[in-house]
Amino acid sequence: DYLQWLGIDAIWISPIFPSPMADFGYDVSDYTDIHPLFGTLADFDVLLTEAHRRGLKVILDYVPNHTSDRHPWFIESRSSRHNPRRDWYIWHDPALDGGPPNNWRSVFGGSAWEWDATAGQYYYHAYLKEQPDLNWRNAEVRGAMLDVLRFWLDRGVDGFRVDALRQLIKDEQLRDNPPNPAYEPRQGPYHALLPVYTTDRPEVLDMIALMRRVVDHYRERLLIAVGVRRAWFIDLLLQVPFIYRLQARAYRASENLVEDELKGLVTLAEAVESDVLLHVADATHPALDHQIETVTETLATLGIEQKPHLLLINKVDALSDRDARRQLAYRYPNALLISARTCYNIHSLLLRMEGYLLSACMRMRVHVPYHAMRELAYIYANATVEHRTDADEGITIEFLVPRAQAGQLLSLVEPFAPSVEYSLEQS
Repeated sequence: DYLQWLGIDAIWISPIFPSPMADFGYDVSDYTDIHPLFGTLADFDVLLTEAHRRGLKVILDYVPNHTSDRHPWFIESRSSRHNPRRDWYIWHDPALDGGPPNNWRSVFGGSAWEWDATAGQYYYHAYLKEQPDLNWRNAEVRGAMLDVLRFWLDRGVDGFRVDALRQLIKDEQLRDNPPNPAYEPRQGPYHALLPVYTTDRPEVLDMIALMRRVVDHYRERLLIAVGVRRAWFIDLLLQVPFIYRLQARAYRASENLVEDELKGLVTLAEAVESDVLLHVADATHPALDHQIETVTETLATLGIEQKPHLLLINKVDALSDRDARRQLAYRYPNALLISARTCYNIHSLLLRMEGYLLSACMRMRVHVPYHAMRELAYIYANATVEHRTDADEGITIEFLVPRAQAGQLLSLVEPFAPSVEYSLEQS
């Protein structure tokens, strides 16, 4: 009743299936029953009926990539190389040195291959060793997992959040994943390799299409994609992407102040209708480029990629050196780069964002120390300098800069300038 009172129209229930709980229920040992911790199938039917009576949709988690190692399918698969379900999982002989077949890594750390003495082979697990991956290239696996969807749809479930879609298909040749040239140790060992042979394989699209065809046999049902990087195909295959970071007008803010002040200004639905879309990124994040790419793909998924989109890259002053800041500015010339010192006043920040989007030019007044003459040269090359005052410690200049160059110029000036004053020009 309180959910209805709050105006909520759908509830998503994380895994409630029987499970040893090695990964909070995402290691499923039976896809068509309820864990005793949560009740029974009869209890679930009552919940579903009462939710629908109140106008609430019920969304279940669907975990197609892997099962628990205690699932009857895996117990059969590991029992013998000749078992009919042997090929339901991904088994392989050791490499010539007796180790794992290749260099694939588990998302949770270590090799993604686990030696099984009973089976006499390695099996693959993208996550925990207690979560062996299903072999979705096997037609019987596909049929069994699609039957799981039908089981719950027949009971009246309104849709599914489909977990870990990226990992659904792996390279048949088991080729090694290549090194990640941008890897930094602080990212963790999984990111030392680019998972090009273990995630986002082209055949994932075919598997999602199979799920969509099943769901489309039922009226007003929904599939929500999780963990898909190639977001441009979702509109054709799944109805909705599950978005972790794209939250509202300011999709993700890296500074608590900015995040707290901007969150909830515009809902995602309202963002689709809004005049301007904002995204705040963290300049120090090791996967900055990837995050920005993901946002771009998500905008395309929502069909709003042509809207004015302002990218704010925050914490520029935390970068290690001026060359790093300069490279960032050149990589994203239309972004508005901001430092911690410019976030102290949220109203000032909002004014700057509005001006950057709506004005043809920005008028700036800045003091440039003599040691930053390279940046001063850039200002002269890309802005109209209207006034200059020389002093012992540096030069104060006032200039107009076209909006297209404003983000790049700000990124070069703000990290060292004691103060930067802004005003807006409409022509």
